[in-house]
Amino acid sequence: MNLPKPPAVYNQRDMMEARKLIVTTFAQTHSRQTNLEISVDQSLIMTSPDGTRWAVTIDNAGAFTSTAI
Repeated sequence: MNLPKPPAVYNQRDMMEARKLIVTTFAQTHSRQTNLEISVDQSLIMTSPDGTRWAVTIDNAGAFTSTAI
């Protein structure tokens, strides 16, 4: 998402437009009613309760692998 540069002086209309853009973009990219597809050159990054970040991938047999990052 690319937000426009803010004006030099606070402008309520500009702020409302920026908020609208954030909400719209978030709704489009974080919808719970669609499938999430990750291509072969990407991984799913998850964070465990202790704060460790894990990259989760899958091989051709359908086996998942998690690697601490």
